[in-house]
Amino acid sequence: MAKDTQKAVPLTEEQLIEKEAALKLLDEALAEDAKTFVLDKEKFENEKSNFEKEKEAFETEKSQFKADIDFFQKRKADLDARENALEQKSEVKSDKKVDPVAFEFEGEKYQFTASAPQHILLNGKGVSQKEIAKDDELKLQLIGGNSSLIVKK
Repeated sequence: MAKDTQKAVPLTEEQLIEKEAALKLLDEALAEDAKTFVLDKEKFENEKSNFEKEKEAFETEKSQFKADIDFFQKRKADLDARENALEQKSEVKSDKKVDPVAFEFEGEKYQFTASAPQHILLNGKGVSQKEIAKDDELKLQLIGGNSSLIVKK
């Protein structure tokens, strides 16, 4: 076995004081770092808590948004169905095309245009083309008023 040739040299009082001061500084730095760590940890926990709350609120809004989408898709489907039903009804009505009524007034022959409605609002009440053709006063109003609903034959 080899002999230990180095001997421990005792530190002087001055060196011990320096070491003690250095250790105190390290201790103070460690205490300050521990305080900073605790504050940072609390800040992180608060931010994490806020994040979790916002995430929960987001998930709630997301589920409400999905419910709204489902609701509006159902409403759109209902609306589309009603529009299709109306289109079918209007197609049925348009199949029953009625020829425009022709009539005579003061020796001249007149006829309603093909685009003229079957019922016309005159003097505040709805009157059919046939009723107008029978009533000279109504014919006079339309012909005298130069109505675009009537053409001369």
